[in-house]
Amino acid sequence: MKAIRLQLPGNFLKYLGFHDIFQDIEWIEILQAFQYDSTHLFSIQRMKFMHSINDPLDVFIQTKFNPKFYQVLNVMEDEMTCILNQTRSSGFFPIIESGPWAFRFPIHVSKEKILLSMIVQEEYLPKLYEILMSFTNTYEILASTDLDKIEDIKDFFGAYFLPFPNFTRRQRELATYAAEKGYFQSPKKISAKDIAKKFNISVTAVNKHMNNIKNIAMEYFFGKPERYMTRRRNTEL
Repeated sequence: MKAIRLQLPGNFLKYLGFHDIFQDIEWIEILQAFQYDSTHLFSIQRMKFMHSINDPLDVFIQTKFNPKFYQVLNVMEDEMTCILNQTRSSGFFPIIESGPWAFRFPIHVSKEKILLSMIVQEEYLPKLYEILMSFTNTYEILASTDLDKIEDIKDFFGAYFLPFPNFTRRQRELATYAAEKGYFQSPKKISAKDIAKKFNISVTAVNKHMNNIKNIAMEYFFGKPERYMTRRRNTEL
């Protein structure tokens, strides 16, 4: 089994039937799903509005999401967290047939991009990528982890966010040591010079590694700028 993190371009939304939602909403995060299948989604969602909602909140929710049931949990300035129980006859991810895969929440959706994590049977990955490429040739695999290589059960349940960012082995070693020693705290508890001495490399190399580590981590959580999305070819499958 593989855990993968994908970034899809925003124009992918038109194939999912959600493009009209983002006229008033900047982004939606599906934080957790209690039940989801091809036509049913019962979930906790957080959303950020582009501007003040003129309609009463219940009218806005009914118009945009047409839920069977909803409950607002929190409203703070331009953000709202709520429980939504929704059904869609066309499905919530209709372009991919049911198979040996499942979403791992949260899922972040905006007009510009979709960020999602999946657990997929490895043999199904070529089929998954083939389906995606039939709709877009600019998607990004931000991270991929072999679940059969996880040695500790805590790595699977909550201690780490699967899949892991695609650090090299060296980057993981440096990042782990730096985090444990307080390099990323403010003020720093350890210097680049201390790390360089520990790993017998130059300070310049440490700084370069740390910049790359931070870039990889930021892209993992927040995605790549659209101009850096990879254009994929069928031959890469």
